[in-house]
Amino acid sequence: MSYSPSSEFPHSLLPLLKQLSTAPDRLQPSSITSAILAISVGDTHPLQTAALLTALHYTTLDTHPTIIAAAAAALRTRGIPVHHLHAPPPEYPTIGEYKGGLVDMVGTGGDGHDTYNVSTTAAVIAAGAGLRVAKHGSKASSSMSGSADLLMALGAKIMDVDAVEAGKMLCDGLDNTNGAGRFCFLYAPLFHPAMKTVAEVRRELGCRTIFNVLGPIISPIDFSAVVGRDGQASVPGYEARLLGVGHRRMGPVYADTLRLLGVKKALVVCGDEDLDEVSIAGNTHCWRVTKSANNGLPNGTSASSADEIAIETFMVHPTHTFGLSTHPLSECGSGGTPAENAVIFQEIVQGARKRGDPVRDFVVVNAASFLVAAGACEGDEEIGEDGIMRGSRWTDAVKRVESALEDGAAWKAWSKFVEGSEKAAAFKKLKAL
Repeated sequence: MSYSPSSEFPHSLLPLLKQLSTAPDRLQPSSITSAILAISVGDTHPLQTAALLTALHYTTLDTHPTIIAAAAAALRTRGIPVHHLHAPPPEYPTIGEYKGGLVDMVGTGGDGHDTYNVSTTAAVIAAGAGLRVAKHGSKASSSMSGSADLLMALGAKIMDVDAVEAGKMLCDGLDNTNGAGRFCFLYAPLFHPAMKTVAEVRRELGCRTIFNVLGPIISPIDFSAVVGRDGQASVPGYEARLLGVGHRRMGPVYADTLRLLGVKKALVVCGDEDLDEVSIAGNTHCWRVTKSANNGLPNGTSASSADEIAIETFMVHPTHTFGLSTHPLSECGSGGTPAENAVIFQEIVQGARKRGDPVRDFVVVNAASFLVAAGACEGDEEIGEDGIMRGSRWTDAVKRVESALEDGAAWKAWSKFVEGSEKAAAFKKLKAL
């Protein structure tokens, strides 16, 4: 493969590469911002881009919250925002501390477990339980079935849900709603055309780079304006999110990155097996990002005096926290093909699989955690001496999830998204005539 001379590219990364080779500890976030902006529009030589991604990886700077936050902020300026988003009206029924804003549930992938599409299924069920879910995702990169692969196997026309259609699905009819949640999938390639400029370099490198780290925190909702309840204010982003990480060391990294990006309500989780979901087999490590209400923070909590955002650490357990049985991951089935996983999805969401089924229970603890992360459950909670969270807030979340499965609300939320995606596809075909 041959490349044009570096002189033909308007932005040189050589000064930054020199700094990384001599004084990497002095790297400023602003330098990364400039580099990512240039890379995203093809203004850098591919070989220099590859060298930068490799250098960031082997200096571990791509795991520093300040660097990740700077890169995420830069990429967000290159994405396509979702159109015409607005907050629910004042009369919209809230659920606990959840105000009806948009929420997301995503995993980093790369944990090597190749499990069933737990978070995607859990996100749909959480929509049935009352959350407005705008899930950002793509096709599989390290497993057989990614979120997009599963949803397409189920018949959703996700590639036709563009910025305009997504806005309609998430916001149309909010004035007349009874508080029922809704689900929409945002297919990453449609909203991040800039990622194409670095796709070949990443493919040739063949290893994880900072772009893999950025994926879960560059949803189009993060850079879309949301008209406030007063009809005037414009506030970007999600109300809450749950983020699963495949390596425990990345838990505090992502939590602090979210804090730096201004997130005030999030739950970062990592199963004891280095699983990027809440584990059904045993303990899950949690880092909860929350706005501190006062100076008296609970044990295991640290806060920034500048922005009053706290990060609370604890664990959850299938039995002690959620009241469910544990199941070895080996009983939960390895990740199958999209078609195979689509059958499991239908069996769970339509209610054919009952409580006690390993995969169903796996999904339930994740959906329940999502509800708690959003603030939709307000019961008591307490961290025990063993570090495990207990309380009615978490068991009540399980009851809400079970109800959404049993009364058909989860399947209704899913069916509504499929119907909307089919209408979007039909409209595009009509326009093309």
